[in-house]
Amino acid sequence: MSESQTSIEGHAIVELFGHTKLAGYLTTAIIGTSGMFRLDVPEVDGNPAFTRFIGPGAIYSLTLVTEEVARLALKHLRP
Repeated sequence: MSESQTSIEGHAIVELFGHTKLAGYLTTAIIGTSGMFRLDVPEVDGNPAFTRFIGPGAIYSLTLVTEEVARLALKHLRP
C-alpha cells in the first residue's frame, strides 16, 4: 500500500448492504489490483471458522471493537 492509503487491522463488526452483519478479525488486503477487506470469522459454538473478502462498496458500517465484543456479537449474528 502506498503511504497515502490507510490500513485497517483489528476486530470489527461489519454491516453489509443487504442486512448482513459479520464479526471477526479485519485486515486490509489487495486482491489483484483491488483493495479489499479480509474478515476472518472465528469458530463459535460449533459453527466453523471462515474467511470472507469484502469490497469497500459493500460495507454500510464498520465498527472496530475488542476481540471479546466481536466474539459476543457472533453468538447473536450467526444462525
